[in-house]
Amino acid sequence: MKINYIAFIAATLLLVSCKKEAKFANSDRSVDKVQTVVDKSAQAEVQSDERVDLKQLVTMYADRKEFIKLLLTQSTREEADSIYDMYAEENMLLLSRMYRTEDNMLEHFYDYFYDGQKKITPPDSIQRKVVMLKNVGLDLCEQGEGYVDICVPHDYYYNIFKLYVTPDYKEFIRINAEEDKEFYAIDAGLHVTFEQVSERVLNWENFTLKYPKTKLKEKARDLYRSYQTDYLFGMDNTPSMDRTTGKLEEENIIEYNRFIAKNPKSFTSKLAKILLDNNGTGYDKLKALIEKEQDNYFK
Repeated sequence: MKINYIAFIAATLLLVSCKKEAKFANSDRSVDKVQTVVDKSAQAEVQSDERVDLKQLVTMYADRKEFIKLLLTQSTREEADSIYDMYAEENMLLLSRMYRTEDNMLEHFYDYFYDGQKKITPPDSIQRKVVMLKNVGLDLCEQGEGYVDICVPHDYYYNIFKLYVTPDYKEFIRINAEEDKEFYAIDAGLHVTFEQVSERVLNWENFTLKYPKTKLKEKARDLYRSYQTDYLFGMDNTPSMDRTTGKLEEENIIEYNRFIAKNPKSFTSKLAKILLDNNGTGYDKLKALIEKEQDNYFK
């Protein structure tokens, strides 16, 4: 369910009353009826320039989480899948709104805590915001070049949904939680090794093979192809080959041979072999060869 972000804010405010109604164990409110209330609330028209401060956003976040957890206890597994889809999107928008509200604090976050290399005490107004976020379990995570963002913990969705969703959704959420333990890329370069990227490639390759009819197929394939491309070509600041000649770095030659030997039936092994067989024939040519194979496979 795709909703306007400001409409979501209005919906969340209205959900507080819905939540209180739903809390009673003997309530005859069905999931469908509860969800209808959510849908109708989300469609409320609110001016896009409505001002909402961090305290209000944090309250919305906490109330929404409580409501979702309650809703899941009354849901079938298929309904829980849909709730995950909706909630993950809503949370992304909510966190984005938090960032926009506090962009000045986040962009200069370390200036409040460090004077050069010396640690200093931040102003009370900043410290209160940090405590406010931490009290509801939100993390302040490094994004590179001194920038900080507001994030949920890596296992946030897994802990909420693991007992309620279908097996494919549970596995999808679990893999994401595992991969989010470690920062993946920073400053246009990989923050993990190429071998670690290959593990992510295999995670999603195996997922798409195990659950070919999942509703998450498109998302899983996008992740699979994205990691696969990073594995084969690297990033701007961590390339796997010369960006003109297409000559592979020695460490990548070793890595691709390792991967092929260990995973001979993998589609990614086929692509790695193309790179090895055409090593040094030009970056653009290699990129075109790989993309053609990927287009055919993912079509």
